[in-house]
Amino acid sequence: MPIDPLFRTDDEFLPLQAADLFAWLLRNGFDNPENRPFPWIVKELSNVAETEYSQSCDKERMEAVMHESLRIQGEGPEKYQDLISTFRRIRSEGRLR
Repeated sequence: MPIDPLFRTDDEFLPLQAADLFAWLLRNGFDNPENRPFPWIVKELSNVAETEYSQSCDKERMEAVMHESLRIQGEGPEKYQDLISTFRRIRSEGRLR
């Protein structure tokens, strides 16, 4: 994955389209378990494996992330640079793909 964000449309980058569909199916399945518009796709996507970086976030987790982000922001740009350096190190070690 690149360090800087890339902005592409689903039409330009098909894996993004697949990821959007997969995320929507998961979210829709949790929000509306009785309404599954594409029941056949569950079997098709059953072999999609989560990575060790996959996480599920509930309201409490999202609030904790928000508070931690605000704390880091208050510490100034030096902390931000440390996070970027850590991310680059992890990526260079091949732990992110």
